[in-house]
Amino acid sequence: MTRSTAFGLPLLGALALLGLTQCELKEDHACTMEFRSVGMQVNDAPLNRFYTLRLEQGDTIIHEYDGILPGYYTVLNDQAMAWLKGREENFRFEGWRNDTLVVTADFRIGADRCHIYKVSGPTNWP
Repeated sequence: MTRSTAFGLPLLGALALLGLTQCELKEDHACTMEFRSVGMQVNDAPLNRFYTLRLEQGDTIIHEYDGILPGYYTVLNDQAMAWLKGREENFRFEGWRNDTLVVTADFRIGADRCHIYKVSGPTNWP
């Protein structure tokens, strides 16, 4: 291996890594690397089961309860960027205790080039 190749490979690797970690930059707008979500606080007893319905498509989106913030449930997160980017859609959060539906909340959520955002919907229940 020549000296120029020995220097070139690590430099090329470092530049590739740097490129993967940089935010997208278009139209004087940089995307952050943070992971965003839309959720709501349920003030009563914990839910046994919850999910989000993507109303236009009829899909059910299930998120795990992470318990970091007690009573806070994710409605949608940046994983939806793959199919929501550049649009807005209607969603319904449903939460259950035992076999009883106790939370039904409608949301309109959109996504720009970088992250999802809430257009409308509650922050707390009830």
